[in-house]
Amino acid sequence: MLLILLRSNISRLGDQRRSFLTHIIQLIERSSDPALLHVVLAIVRGWVLDTQDMFPTIKEKAMLMSSMMSFVNGSASANENASRAGARASVAASAMPARSAGGSSDRPMGVVSSATGHVDPFALLERRYLTLVLEVYNDPRFTRSEMTMRLEQAFLSGMQSEDSEMRGLFLETFDANMPPSLPVRLNYLLETQNWDSVSSTFWLQQCLPLLFASTHQRASLRSFVSSRLAGNAAAAADRPAVGGGPGAVRSGVASSADMDVDVDGDYKPPLNGSGPHTISQPCVGESRRGDDALDSGLPDPFSSDARANGPSIFSSSARAWDARTQVTVGDVVGPLARMVLLDTRFAYRTWTLLLPLLWQNLGSKERHDLTSGLTRLLAKPYHQSQTSLRPNVIQAILDALSVCVPPPRLPPQLLRYLGQTYGAWYSALTLLEQKILDRREVELAIFDRAMGVELGAFDALTELYT
Repeated sequence: MLLILLRSNISRLGDQRRSFLTHIIQLIERSSDPALLHVVLAIVRGWVLDTQDMFPTIKEKAMLMSSMMSFVNGSASANENASRAGARASVAASAMPARSAGGSSDRPMGVVSSATGHVDPFALLERRYLTLVLEVYNDPRFTRSEMTMRLEQAFLSGMQSEDSEMRGLFLETFDANMPPSLPVRLNYLLETQNWDSVSSTFWLQQCLPLLFASTHQRASLRSFVSSRLAGNAAAAADRPAVGGGPGAVRSGVASSADMDVDVDGDYKPPLNGSGPHTISQPCVGESRRGDDALDSGLPDPFSSDARANGPSIFSSSARAWDARTQVTVGDVVGPLARMVLLDTRFAYRTWTLLLPLLWQNLGSKERHDLTSGLTRLLAKPYHQSQTSLRPNVIQAILDALSVCVPPPRLPPQLLRYLGQTYGAWYSALTLLEQKILDRREVELAIFDRAMGVELGAFDALTELYT
């Protein structure tokens, strides 16, 4: 009641305002009463969103908002409050019977019900706080203000929230405030963005959806099967016919070595587990019609017309296939962006496959800028919190860089240190061996020795092997 009375009279407190706010911060950090914390959050929300009053100042509002990071489960400040952690554990334990009973709920993920049917107050408190953080970042009045700078840790924690809906809202806000260019976005995520507050997590999971979002979501995708059909037919048109006479067939259309698509459904794997995939071949001059062609209404690829006009009939089949599917890029990368947030190992594998593809499509200047940013990122001291994690961010980055063509030019001693400290032995060895095979790198190593500086890949590789 006292807090509510003083809420609207804070501008009249004068010198006592600082003491009043200090006591509120102590309540936020130490109290384990969810009802009291909900009241405090409502009061702070009114102060933050009301920009007409001079008090509290923007600095004091930012101080209050940053202290509420203790509301977020798993944060460092939340783990320091033992009494609140115990209260959350008791609420979670009471909710287990309700979840095991199979009861359904329309509440958002993370706001679970207890055995008595009540909402988890701490999960609801966290959700309301993260909602307020989103409101601050989406409000143009706070753009590039001290408020957003102090809430960066809370924003990154929101991107890793267990609530899938809340996590998606944070990622959408981040994506809306980033340039659409893929090279610029990649440099921002790996160089400019500070991941110190979430350094103990596999934060590449949050980078992947932001990279997927830079694609053209409405661009259409041509199916793999139709591409192969059209491509094989075009190649068959350029080959000579087998034999002579009117019954001859083209080697590209009837050859099982050139077509590994199971058009008729008669595919049988090789007995020895090796060799090209084959399909049953029609006899010369035989008109064969597959069940798929009958059901779908597509042109029969084994008719007499197909033998005479192979490329055209297969091209029309490909066009008909594409017209029926209507698959866009968003249909593929959308679910993929959600999947990488659910499993760390899947995100690790996706990153090691995606980064080499992005690297291949970058220009020389963009590769140079990205290499400089990666060197500074890999040398950050906050990665030390991931030394015991498997997989970790350093392993994922080095594994992806080890298969990039051309390989990036990273400092040899940095690679040695990363390989030894973070368990990235094989990727560090691969990158160092590539540097030795590179003539320019060998010349640089000889120059470094002549200058009395031991920075060559030979020394780093020797230390890794020993």
